[in-house]
Amino acid sequence: MSSYEAKCDRCSYKRKLYDILRSYDLGDGYKSAVTIRRQYAWCHQCQQTVSAELLEDLPSLEAELTQANGRGEEFYSGFAFGNTWEEEKIRYLDDLKQRISLRKARVAPPKCLDCGSPNIIGMPESDGDDDEGPIVQPIEHPGCGGTLTITSIGLALNRAWFFYTPEGDKIESQES
Repeated sequence: MSSYEAKCDRCSYKRKLYDILRSYDLGDGYKSAVTIRRQYAWCHQCQQTVSAELLEDLPSLEAELTQANGRGEEFYSGFAFGNTWEEEKIRYLDDLKQRISLRKARVAPPKCLDCGSPNIIGMPESDGDDDEGPIVQPIEHPGCGGTLTITSIGLALNRAWFFYTPEGDKIESQES
């Protein structure tokens, strides 16, 4: 998993961030877990850079489903660890269909994945590559007015897996 560093060009603010596996629990644990798509954001409650939910709009998700339906072996064989590309395509399409159902039913706005606050400023993804600079578009640092950027700093092993309700609330304990 990748690790990143958020820092401000005006004040001494710095924070390391890690990709952590986070999923929506749809009621029967691991069998119906949909991976949370995340974005980096500034959380006003935490007063720091955090991972937050990224809730795509329905037309974007439906377009992704249409594209995914049209893709074949060349695309899916790269994801098929222990599965055939056909099995991986079915899994991918099922995941997208569940994501669309979740999005249709979702009422709450995107939330901070640390504290659950919806009071966040999302940091849209950058057009650049991880190796070429910031991975997100810089934003004004709410703490001091400087420029807040996030850059890739390497790899880190993290086996944490957190679960959330479909409305984005963290489930404090998960039976394994």
